[in-house]
Amino acid sequence: MSISINLFDYHLSPERIAQQSIEPRDVARMLVLDRLSGAREHRQIMDLLTFLRSGDVLVFNNTKVFKARLTAQLRGRTYELFLLRCLHGGVETSRWKVLIKRLRRFHLGETFFVGSFPARLVRLYEDESGEVEIEIEASEAEVFAYCEVSGHIPIPAYIAD
Repeated sequence: MSISINLFDYHLSPERIAQQSIEPRDVARMLVLDRLSGAREHRQIMDLLTFLRSGDVLVFNNTKVFKARLTAQLRGRTYELFLLRCLHGGVETSRWKVLIKRLRRFHLGETFFVGSFPARLVRLYEDESGEVEIEIEASEAEVFAYCEVSGHIPIPAYIAD
């Protein structure tokens, strides 16, 4: 089953977008929909247990955002690189799916640097996603360690950092 990403496109006024996490977390707002009447109401996370019924399933997302926003150096210029995922983690090299800002300045096979690690652009995708593949002369573990020290959390453009 395929779902179009356009279904998730909607306008939200800037004052409705949280710029920081709320503390304590259980006072965060929650939208509740009554499926029988269609009525909607704003409640708080602390009220969640009052809406759960026998047989309901809760799904928890325990993924961790890593510091995947890095800089790359090419011909003396700095570019932003966003690691999406590791495709292959070898001992001496690793291959990554990434987004590169101002990608048109990069050429297939050209060497650039991510920190002190040489990297090459090895694949361009034909779609409009802007995703490419790079090979970094570092293991997956070395790249993750570098991200922890020199990377930045990828924050969406609508969040002021």
